[in-house]
Amino acid sequence: MSLSRSHSFFWESNQKLGLSTKSDRIKVVQKLMRDMHVNILEDEIV
Repeated sequence: MSLSRSHSFFWESNQKLGLSTKSDRIKVVQKLMRDMHVNILEDEIV
């Protein structure tokens, strides 16, 4: 996934969740990044 696509994905996710504060958005992005990182590692192991 390209950086611009992932950025818009995060932005759209934030909009859908209706997050109003920057700290909440950062937490969501950090969680998504962790989830994606785990998925990447699992793909490499297989």
